[in-house]
Amino acid sequence: MTLEEMVAFEEDRAELCDSIIKSIMDSGGDATPFVKCSENTRQVVEWLRELKELREKQEWTPLTMREMSEEEKQHYVDIGYSEIAEEGEIFNCSLPEDGQEVLISIGDYVMEDTFLRDDIFGCYFENADICDVDAWMPKPMPYEEENR
Repeated sequence: MTLEEMVAFEEDRAELCDSIIKSIMDSGGDATPFVKCSENTRQVVEWLRELKELREKQEWTPLTMREMSEEEKQHYVDIGYSEIAEEGEIFNCSLPEDGQEVLISIGDYVMEDTFLRDDIFGCYFENADICDVDAWMPKPMPYEEENR
């Protein structure tokens, strides 16, 4: 079962609990155990959605290039970056924010690096040649001990 299927399953279970609660209350009965079931199921759905979001955030983003259009080449010439236009390729993927610390993958090797942008070198990693980098991902959040 996929994560999306599990979310849908748990949402259906919460709706079932709600309909049982309504039926019991309409007949004057005590629906307290089903209220807790509904609350717990909705909490599970929330956690599953958080997990899905974390997984999506922690996926590798491949560094891919594409040919520039003539309009893009002309734009770079117009703003004084003819050397970029001459290369004829541009990134075709999302890139980290300037100064963002990320994980990069180069072949079978993974390392931490900082992504930088400036007017002289353009986009680059502080410690690795951007042309050698296969993919990047945001660094995970540091461990925080839960209050017990």
